Amino acid sequence: MSSDQVILPVQMPKVLPYQHQAAALSILSARDVDFMPWFCNQFTQLRVIEDPASQPWLDFYSYMYDEFPICPWLKTEHLSHETVLRCGDGIEQFLMDSLRMERYVYIVVECRYVSLYPAFGKYDSPHPLFVYGFDQAQRIFYVADFFKGQFEFGTVSFDEMRMSILHYKKRDNNFEGAKLIAFNPGGAAYRFDFEQFRELLKDYVLNRDTRLRYRFLLQVNAEEQLGIDPAYARLRRDIQHSVQNSGSELHVTSFHVLYEHKKTLAATLRYLREQGHITGEYDMGQLERQGRLLRNLIVKFGLSRSAAVAQRAIEQLDAMWEGEKRLLLRCIQEWDHAGVTA
Repeated sequence: MSSDQVILPVQMPKVLPYQHQAAALSILSARDVDFMPWFCNQFTQLRVIEDPASQPWLDFYSYMYDEFPICPWLKTEHLSHETVLRCGDGIEQFLMDSLRMERYVYIVVECRYVSLYPAFGKYDSPHPLFVYGFDQAQRIFYVADFFKGQFEFGTVSFDEMRMSILHYKKRDNNFEGAKLIAFNPGGAAYRFDFEQFRELLKDYVLNRDTRLRYRFLLQVNAEEQLGIDPAYARLRRDIQHSVQNSGSELHVTSFHVLYEHKKTLAATLRYLREQGHITGEYDMGQLERQGRLLRNLIVKFGLSRSAAVAQRAIEQLDAMWEGEKRLLLRCIQEWDHAGVTA
């Protein structure tokens, strides 16, 4: 590969929650590393916004986060938007030089200027874009994002990229500017801490506030609640509210994240079995299927506004809620009865 074309390794990850997580996992999935010890602790607990005036924004909870996942195999540097604009010989050159130095770039752009986004040519909408390569002869960058509701790889012209960054309008967002991300093979020294994971799983199932352990690092957001019951209860209330209020739209992304969470739990339980930490049968297959069906029902309800579809969604959600708690409590009880500590 010449210096006129650089494509850093990426691979479609098996779990696709939000953009920052999907970008990190697409890097790790393309590398010869066992990142499951880190994955288990990052994708178990859930957080949700309680305020009914806000969208639920269901998401995985992790204290190891700084606008991008903090991961032992990824080293990140942050540059402000102003710094990016002042970097040397222009935006395209900054991106190409970063990629030549084997730095992936995670940068906020105005989607209005990028033809891959629904906002193209219509309205302002800032969003991080994951850049993993370029071809100077074709004048394109290789990028990834949830362009039309699904995480996918694509290409953006040099002109679109430049315009989308030059015309970015600063707002009160959590993240602006760019992250330069380098793969760190030295992260292989990271080891799975079973005791920590067991407590984290208990936090999720018993609705314990994981954040209290990290108050010396982070301010607790009073609008958020953690655990299985707050997550399911908030989504259930939202379905009911949307049925009763015709102008109320459901936050489909939160239901998608709920489905992705079942996939992560399935992967985690498989890993625990491989490592000898569980011996019982814990089949997450049905919960995965229910999660996918629930998400599809929510999409269907958004199109049809059918009360019957909404009722099916509530019944599906309730079945998942009960089934997941029962399965995970059984797993925890296996450890407690066996006196497992490591």
